[in-house]
Amino acid sequence: MRVSNGWFKLVSLFVVLSIQPGCQSFTHSFTGQTPPTPPRLVKILPGKKLEPTPALKACYEVFEAETRIARQLFEGEKFAELEKLATEYRETKARLVGGRWKLTYLYNALSSPPNRYEASETEWRAHLEKIQRWQKAFPKSQTPLVEAAMTLTDYGWKARGSGTADRVTKEGWRLFAERLQQAEEKLKEAQKLPGNCPTLYRAWLTVALGQNWEKADYDRLFEEAVKVEPLYLDFYVAKAVYLLPRWHGERGDWERFALETETRVGGDEGKVLYYYIAVEMHSYYQSRFFQESSISWEHLKAGFEASEKLYGTNVNRANFFLFLCWQANDQKTARNLRQIVGENWDPSTWGTEPTVTDFKNWLRETPPQNSGAK
Repeated sequence: MRVSNGWFKLVSLFVVLSIQPGCQSFTHSFTGQTPPTPPRLVKILPGKKLEPTPALKACYEVFEAETRIARQLFEGEKFAELEKLATEYRETKARLVGGRWKLTYLYNALSSPPNRYEASETEWRAHLEKIQRWQKAFPKSQTPLVEAAMTLTDYGWKARGSGTADRVTKEGWRLFAERLQQAEEKLKEAQKLPGNCPTLYRAWLTVALGQNWEKADYDRLFEEAVKVEPLYLDFYVAKAVYLLPRWHGERGDWERFALETETRVGGDEGKVLYYYIAVEMHSYYQSRFFQESSISWEHLKAGFEASEKLYGTNVNRANFFLFLCWQANDQKTARNLRQIVGENWDPSTWGTEPTVTDFKNWLRETPPQNSGAK
């Protein structure tokens, strides 16, 4: 099953695909056509774990390379090269296959020590000190300040922990609030400098969530963010998380927001945003995604198709969408994608061999006259 990045946690198609072995472009029409039937409750079954095939490893490598390059430059304190890379990604709005912004990967790679939440306090402090040296070397750059804010936010969540509020210690709350305040100060400092880095606002939206901003204040920040870059995926995912019932929303709020976003942005880009919001929110529901959310399967399919059209796809992404087809009980769409996946079953999606067997058995069933979730 796909896993979110925790706390917060599109480049020409042909150019991208020409340099990424194992990644392909697929063109199918998945949208329209069939009234809904009830979705399926599917689970990862116990049994022998899947191993990635060479084709999947090639797809992973495309994304892992972005993280590896950024970390190597940071560890070697090659701050000028990091500045050049960040500037290039901002100016070109470079994306990977599927539409993820390269800028997101760069910042995420450096927002914590390499071993993240297992890292010691010494390692976290050393990481922050290195970012300070970067800031000192480039005092007029927004990049190290935004990176410092993201690191302080992650460091704050480390102190708080991932449990429910009643399980957080008094010291955990104190450190959480203190580090988020420090992160916000870094962002205010960065905002005064030349430039409009979209990740500045993405980081600020994450801080605002942790600081429990009122909805009116959060919405003002979100509107400021989308004026800077209307197609930056992370803004929309951040607000969807804010609208979860566990935070500041009510049931159905984030789903309505996804639909409003699709309409507001319009065209294929609006459909892509709907798709990415839904995919990121899946991790909060897992096996009960279609049972407990009011997400539209037809809009989700249209978003996948638009994402494929604009930014390409690969076997890894096709795996996850195929899993969604299973959950949505849409055999017709699944049969089209099944040919693309072949026997390249992604362990991060399917987990085990018995789960794949269960899926194959479902695919062989005689479908009802109308198949597919709403």
